[in-house]
Amino acid sequence: MSPQLSHMSDRRHDVVVIGGGSAGYAAARTARDAGADVAIVDQGPLGGLCILRGCMPTKTFLQSSELMALMKRTREFGLAPVTPRADLSAIVDRKNRLVQEFADYRIAALRDPRFTLYESRFGFVGRRS
Repeated sequence: MSPQLSHMSDRRHDVVVIGGGSAGYAAARTARDAGADVAIVDQGPLGGLCILRGCMPTKTFLQSSELMALMKRTREFGLAPVTPRADLSAIVDRKNRLVQEFADYRIAALRDPRFTLYESRFGFVGRRS
């Protein structure tokens, strides 16, 4: 029997994915591509943990620090030495811009009309709903 989302809809779905982050979206897309009627339940903020607070913010900071460390080694590469300085405000602005771009992309994908998106908290209320 198909899962039913009680209190949100009387509609039944073949697959209900809890969370629209990277893993949830991948699961929803795979099920949809296999022909399932898919619902995604995510209480938000949309975008997912990896994009909003985990991988993406961390990787933007790491890239800036790795570049600065490499710039300090210019002699090793036969280049004139430089004294790099970090502009923390610019680094944070870049991180915010990149995170927002990725989040906007994921949000658009979650709002694809081939999915049913419920922006709500998920909970079981019975054996089949």
